[in-house]
Amino acid sequence: MIIEKEFKKITGPTNLYAYIKINAIKTDSFSFISEIDWPPYIDSKRYEEFVCKGIKEAIQEYGYSPQFGTYSLIEVKISKKIDESVPIAYYFAAKQAMQEFLVICES
Repeated sequence: MIIEKEFKKITGPTNLYAYIKINAIKTDSFSFISEIDWPPYIDSKRYEEFVCKGIKEAIQEYGYSPQFGTYSLIEVKISKKIDESVPIAYYFAAKQAMQEFLVICES
């Protein structure tokens, strides 16, 4: 199932922005793969760690243990104002996308 989320938040003088699209497959074990070619000015490992953390925390908070699923990060969008697209924004986008996915899985 393809899940996507656009996260926007006003945080004072700076806004936060992230857009992600994830291919989520329900499996018995957890794996995370990034298929993104990030721009050279982005620390891809750091951003991907935040996305993975958002996914894992949503699963854990939903009460699933051990964690499950295969998640492929297949698309991201970055704000034209680079200071808006920080790793924590991608964490929140991933977590919110997963929360929606988990609700769908239960119905």
